Amino acid sequence: MIEKIPFFQDLNEEDLAKLEAISVVKKYKKGEFLFIEGEEPKWLIFLISGSVKLYKTTANGKEIFIHQLAPMNFVAEVVNFENIVYPASAIFTISGEVLKINYEKFAAEFLIKPEICMKFLKSMSEKIRITTNLLHQELILSSEEKVAKFILDHEDLFN
Repeated sequence: MIEKIPFFQDLNEEDLAKLEAISVVKKYKKGEFLFIEGEEPKWLIFLISGSVKLYKTTANGKEIFIHQLAPMNFVAEVVNFENIVYPASAIFTISGEVLKINYEKFAAEFLIKPEICMKFLKSMSEKIRITTNLLHQELILSSEEKVAKFILDHEDLFN
């Protein structure tokens, strides 16, 4: 199944076997938390199916929406790379599956390969773009513009 994930398509059989040995697939139901803000990351997480909402919670309990992640994406890979706690929470909005990879072993075995390292950096740069767009949306757009942008960006939620 790992060989069907676009991120890992270029790996040879030996590398796929190594990756499989350090990975586990876990199913989650709608409403289940993938992780909670402040938790220590234990795994490098790849969303295979379903949908995950990332959000922060303010001191007074208000939920601040960050992003909705679709399948075939890493989830919060920056926390592994930077060795920090999760800065936000992730909850499944549609039941799905994730591939959980032992990050220490992944870094030692795979991030030394230029093609994997470049794909990993591209994934992290996409997360930076998401954060930049969020800041733009929250600091510059009016309330009406925010609603219109949300509808345009999340048309699938309204179908």
